[in-house]
Amino acid sequence: MNPLDGDEKWTNSTRQMYQYFIKVVPTMVDTKSAHLDTHQYSVTERARVIDHTSGSHGVIGIYFKYDISGLKVHVTEQHKSYWQFMVRLCGIVGGIFATSGMLHSLVSFFIDVVCCRYSLGKYQERSEFHLNSQVPFVQLRTYDDNEINTEGDSSSTLHVLPPEEESEKRLYS
Repeated sequence: MNPLDGDEKWTNSTRQMYQYFIKVVPTMVDTKSAHLDTHQYSVTERARVIDHTSGSHGVIGIYFKYDISGLKVHVTEQHKSYWQFMVRLCGIVGGIFATSGMLHSLVSFFIDVVCCRYSLGKYQERSEFHLNSQVPFVQLRTYDDNEINTEGDSSSTLHVLPPEEESEKRLYS
């Protein structure tokens, strides 16, 4: 489609001036299916009534002013190979995973700091936080023959202490 295709102007005035400023650029197009030497152009148009009494001067008529460019535009069609597409796709997917991992770490850090380490306005160190948690303490202890076993063989026993006894046990051991 060309800019001036189907362009019609009608006027009731006998003193009308039409100006068309046309810029032409030589163009060569290379694609897989065709090789074309052509021209591209753009148009700016201006229309005005010539009235010498109101200060509008000029000559009545239709004027075409051409500006032909000294530069030539060369348009080529190039395709990337399948492997370049796959490498770029893998890079994009990897970047998404890396960014989401960093964002997840940042959000979990802020949740840990704001929600878990601040209890009623009192900051707890990370080690204190884990010591005061309500997770049962598991201790493996070996008893000698003289302590518990009356039958003469030693045994290992697994003891689960409640959280209250855990903190006392850690303070005394």
